[in-house]
Amino acid sequence: NGTTGHLHVLRMNNYFDLSGVENATKGFRLGEHADYVGFTMLNAQDVRGLQVKVDGRWYGVMKSNPDVFLVNSGLAIKMVTNGYWRASSHRVAATTTDRRISLALFSAPDPETIIEPLAGCKVCNAHRYQYPRVSVNEHLKQLFRAASVQSEEEMAESTSIVGKL
Repeated sequence: NGTTGHLHVLRMNNYFDLSGVENATKGFRLGEHADYVGFTMLNAQDVRGLQVKVDGRWYGVMKSNPDVFLVNSGLAIKMVTNGYWRASSHRVAATTTDRRISLALFSAPDPETIIEPLAGCKVCNAHRYQYPRVSVNEHLKQLFRAASVQSEEEMAESTSIVGKL
């Protein structure tokens, strides 16, 4: 119903200095993902690394300017626009060994708000709605559960590989 309050989370990501680490610029500091809810605002130091996926290709985001913010749209935005807007798929590549700090402000509607097509949006309602109608709270629970299972599977895979060494 949108009357009890919105969710806002400010997260600081500290990507440590990788000087002296062998092959430090060959991987990723944060793997591919899309944010779960509405919009995420990012402002990062002047260190490259953030990449955005568009039509299957990865693009480096321009060097940051302290006066500029990057806004990512999340999965809930994709859902309320019935797929018209994308959920920005992004990652942080280890393109430098320099320390990188970013602040991300995540914003979402009231947890009880039902995620459904935006009323009055002709494009959003032009075809059958393709996502389940769920509350923001249930949407987040489902995604956190899925991420937890994925993390457990990755941990088990890592353990089995280490056991073979």
